[in-house]
Amino acid sequence: MGSRKEASIQQFLQLLESKMAEEGRRMCMRPVQLLALATMAVHLVVASSYQIENSPVITQAECSDGGRFTFPKPMLTADFYNHSCPEATTQISNYIKKLVKNDSSLPAAFIRLQFHDCFVRGCDASVLLHSIPGNESELEGIPNKNSLRGLHLVDQLKAELEDICPGVVSCADLIALMARDSLQAIGGPSYRVLLGRRDGMISLKDEANSLPSPFQNYSALLHSFSSLGFDSKEMAVLSGAHSIGFSHCRFIAGRLYNFSRQVGAFDPTLDPEYAHRMRKRCPPDRSDVFFAMDPSGKHPGRTFDSSYFRNLLRNRGAFTSDSTLTSTPEGRAHVLEMASPQNTVFFEAFGKAMEKMGELGVMTGAEGEVRKRCTIRNGF
Repeated sequence: MGSRKEASIQQFLQLLESKMAEEGRRMCMRPVQLLALATMAVHLVVASSYQIENSPVITQAECSDGGRFTFPKPMLTADFYNHSCPEATTQISNYIKKLVKNDSSLPAAFIRLQFHDCFVRGCDASVLLHSIPGNESELEGIPNKNSLRGLHLVDQLKAELEDICPGVVSCADLIALMARDSLQAIGGPSYRVLLGRRDGMISLKDEANSLPSPFQNYSALLHSFSSLGFDSKEMAVLSGAHSIGFSHCRFIAGRLYNFSRQVGAFDPTLDPEYAHRMRKRCPPDRSDVFFAMDPSGKHPGRTFDSSYFRNLLRNRGAFTSDSTLTSTPEGRAHVLEMASPQNTVFFEAFGKAMEKMGELGVMTGAEGEVRKRCTIRNGF
C-alpha cells in the first residue's frame, strides 16, 4: 500500500514539475500567475511532508531568454500539517499536558531549549544534534553542556509522531510547539505558532558560545539581541521567561560573595534582604545547589507572570543580565511597562516576541530535511 501511494505521489510531482517549468518560463515575460504559485505550494508541501527519496523539488525555472526565474521561498503556515499529519498538533498538546501535570518545571526547560535553538543558526533544531566523529555539536558548547533539560522527552514525542506520520513533523516545529503548549499548561499566554520549519544539518559547538550570557551588562545584552533583529523592548520582554525556571548557584556566586574582590561583599546593586536570602540558599561551598529564578508566589520558579519585572524594580534580579534591565532609562521604562500585576501587557508582548523568535532563520520547502530522529541527521 505504501509503495503504491509513494509511486502515485511521484507521478503527481513529476507532472507538477513539468507544469511549473512551463509556468516559470512564462513568468519571465508576464506577471506571476496564480496557477504557478498554487502548484509550487502544493508541490513543496507534498514533497516535504512525505519525504520521498529523490522527489523532484523545483525551485527555479529556465526562461526563454536564457535567464532563470526563482520561485518564492515557501512560508510557514498555521495549517501546515492539516493534510499530511492532522493528528500531530493534538498529539503534541496532549503529550505536553501529561508531562507538565507531573512536572511543572518543564515549561522553563522547553522555552530555554527553543531560545538556545533559535538564537544559533535560527530555529532549525540544530541544538538537538549529537556530536559525530570530527564534529562537536552545539550540545557541547558552554551554555548547553549538561544544562539543557527535557531532551529525552523530545525524543520520546518524536518517536510517537513517527509511528503516526513517518518523516512528516520536523524536530524544529516540535521544539516550537512544546515550548508554547507547555507554557499554556501552567497558565501562561497562548500565541500563534506557524509551522513548516525544516531541520538543519549543521551543528557547531563554537557557535553555541554566542548565546546571551547571564553575566552580560545592558549594552552587551542588547547587542546579542539586536544582532538577531530584536529591539530593547523585545529583549526585556523575552527576559521575562526568567519568571519560571531554576538555575545553579554558581551563576550568581560572584554577586553574593567577595564581589569585586572585596571580602564578604555582595553586589551593591542587589537588595540587601534578597542578597542575604540568596546566601542562605546558595552557601559558598555549594555551587551545585539550584535556586528559583523568581522566588515570589506560592510556586517559586513554576508560575509564569509579571512578578519577575516587579522583582527587578526591587533590585531582586538573580543574574547580572536580569538586574541590568533597569540600569538604563530605556530598559527601566520597559520593565515598568511589563510590571503590571494584571499580566495582560506582559502576556501579549511575550506572545508576539515568541512568534518573532520562532521565525528566526527558518528553513522551508526543500531546504534541510525532516529528521527521523532528532538527535542525528538522516542517513547517519
